[in-house]
Amino acid sequence: MKTLHSLLLAALSATMLLPQASAQEVAASEGRITVRVTGAAHAEGRVGCSLWASDEGWPSETGRATMRRWARIREGAATCVFDDVPAGTYAVSVMHDEDGNGVLRTNLMGFPREGWGVSKNQPLRTFGAPRYRDCSFAHESERTAVRIRLNYR
Repeated sequence: MKTLHSLLLAALSATMLLPQASAQEVAASEGRITVRVTGAAHAEGRVGCSLWASDEGWPSETGRATMRRWARIREGAATCVFDDVPAGTYAVSVMHDEDGNGVLRTNLMGFPREGWGVSKNQPLRTFGAPRYRDCSFAHESERTAVRIRLNYR
């Protein structure tokens, strides 16, 4: 029993000697993503921004996004801020929710009837939304800035 006690004490002591992540190191692994959305046709409604860590649900199932934010439109632009975002690969989708219903209105063919956009300003594909992999970017620093221009077609 004394041997087991000595082994446990030695193991605990050894873990105390291992390097520990400082608060600064932990904070450095998380940061802020600021999304500047421009090109709003008017100031009615609001801009919704969705941050995605994977292509699961991208970009239409916004309830599956990693984080969501709403922002007011001022002078044709809006800014969404995502804080405490771990380092990684992300993509952003945005919409101009003109009627305030929280959903991107589409026509019978599924094409947007309200302003929309994605990171890297990728265009619609012939038969669907831009692919996640084409819109994704690396968030590796304390601050990442993303600029997206709204499309109305």
